[in-house]
Amino acid sequence: MKSVRFAIAVLAVCMMASCGKNGKTPAYKDASLAIEKRVDDLLSRMTLEEKVGQLMSRYDNFTPSDVENKQRLDSFFTMIPGMLQPDVMGLEENIAVRNGIQKYMLEQTRLGIPMIFVDEALHGPAKAEATSFPQAVALGCTWNPELVEQVFNATAAELRSRGTHFVLSPVVDVMREPRWGRSEECYGEDPYMNGKMGAAAVRGLQGSVDGTVTEGHVGATLKHFVGHGQKEGGRNKAPANIAERLLRDIHLEPFRIAIREAKPRGVMPSYNEVDGVPMHMNRHLIKDVLQGEFGFEGMIASDYTGVKELSQFHQVCDSLDEAALLAFNAGVEFDLPIGECFEHLVKLVNDGKVSEKDIDKAVRKILALKFELGLFDNPYVTLEEARSIAHDSLHWQLAREVAQQSIVLLKNNDNLLPLDTKKYKRIAVIGPNANDTRLGEYSGIPYYKISVLDGLRNRFADCQFTYAEGCRITNTHSTDSRKTWFTLSTDDMLPTKEQNMPRIAEAVRVARGADAVVMVLGENELVCREAFMPLFRGDNTTLDLISQQNELFEAVKATGKPVIVCLMHGRPLSINSIAEKADAILDLWYAGQETGNAVADIISGDVN
Repeated sequence: MKSVRFAIAVLAVCMMASCGKNGKTPAYKDASLAIEKRVDDLLSRMTLEEKVGQLMSRYDNFTPSDVENKQRLDSFFTMIPGMLQPDVMGLEENIAVRNGIQKYMLEQTRLGIPMIFVDEALHGPAKAEATSFPQAVALGCTWNPELVEQVFNATAAELRSRGTHFVLSPVVDVMREPRWGRSEECYGEDPYMNGKMGAAAVRGLQGSVDGTVTEGHVGATLKHFVGHGQKEGGRNKAPANIAERLLRDIHLEPFRIAIREAKPRGVMPSYNEVDGVPMHMNRHLIKDVLQGEFGFEGMIASDYTGVKELSQFHQVCDSLDEAALLAFNAGVEFDLPIGECFEHLVKLVNDGKVSEKDIDKAVRKILALKFELGLFDNPYVTLEEARSIAHDSLHWQLAREVAQQSIVLLKNNDNLLPLDTKKYKRIAVIGPNANDTRLGEYSGIPYYKISVLDGLRNRFADCQFTYAEGCRITNTHSTDSRKTWFTLSTDDMLPTKEQNMPRIAEAVRVARGADAVVMVLGENELVCREAFMPLFRGDNTTLDLISQQNELFEAVKATGKPVIVCLMHGRPLSINSIAEKADAILDLWYAGQETGNAVADIISGDVN
């Protein structure tokens, strides 16, 4: 009987803890109150452990059955984080998992604080069944901020409808080292353009110019602060040894512009050092410049394992709790992706090394965003709405328009383009990327993607088409860009010349039977990507075409047929012989799911 009475007493105390005076609903649950008052009330009820939890993230591959298993969730959420990135791709599964977790948060945790879900959105949602727009470097080639704003408005709608609240985009790094595998994530090499495009992306994602995250939109994160686009040797995490004037004139400038013009809710520090100081502990650049000079008041979220790497990569400290101390006191407020360093903040506060007042200041930011998004009142999303938005044909039309504007005409000898199909009836389409549209890194999995071969066939119904692969760039890639991006590099990743010579011979045979040739050369996500681990090749020592693509071009050009070269790639490439000998050159970059249609629009002359 005593145990029953004790259980009832504990239950009553828990119920009172979540209620206001006289057992009334607490102020933070009153949607009629101002956000500031709701934040004040909730913060006053939180323990130090609960506050620190809000500054941490978690990452896991939940399934719909997992979120129905309370024991699984109890064991995972021993410390309730503020953010979560469930690694779920499919639309239906994504919504089931997110609704299940929100239900658990609201109904099974002490204060019922909802979760912020995080995703990537570099050039569309990095999810399945989502629109894939041209890669960031291609968006830069449009030089059309209004169009870029539309792209990210559509991206936000697709993500918010499936439960996303905060995205780790856009990238405003100034790309000054093209050997770097992440060059494709940048809008370009010009700081002014990057700032303007970044501001447009933020406005599209957040739906405002004043930093408010409006209905159907998500919080945006500028990254990577700072100097990430000019590292020694083009290596992903190498130091950025940049003089103060160049740092301000080039690398800081796009952040200043985007913060002034769009007020993003987040900024992410970069992995690299600047002048010998790792950015995740660079108090001067974060506090004095970013927050002081630029007036940034939003959330500063670490890059993935960025805090941990202070100890294990930069080796400026010996432990994770020291890394947390260095990062937090330098201004980093959120530890992504799994919070393994910031979980030590509780002890650091108790030891007097970190101020709880500073903890409160950071927690206020994420709580305010949760209230602003309406998550305390209705955090759930519906499959019907998400499917409707994901199938919006206007988004696909926009993807085609952006691809048209992003493609760059580099050469057009004797006005070969637009192609006269009365003269050139038989067209050979040749190349490793001719029948396979590459999307680049941080891509999702769209409902469809149109290859150059299919786009030309669809547009020129009266022409005869033949196809040859010509050669392979890599042996192990998948037609799924995302899967390729995560494929480990192997010793036999690149084909040998002996393996490619029969393919080149077949391409020559096909070219001889044609009136004109369209060649699609370039890269894929195995040879140009984020080199985040030693087994992920992506930073290259050369800008030449990988594999036997130059030999393929020379052999086909030797047939005497007019050759139109389409480059599908992520970084600037050295194409000296092609530039000299090709009859026409189109630079596509990674042009998104509508690649083939956009190429056909340009080759036909439907689009200038």
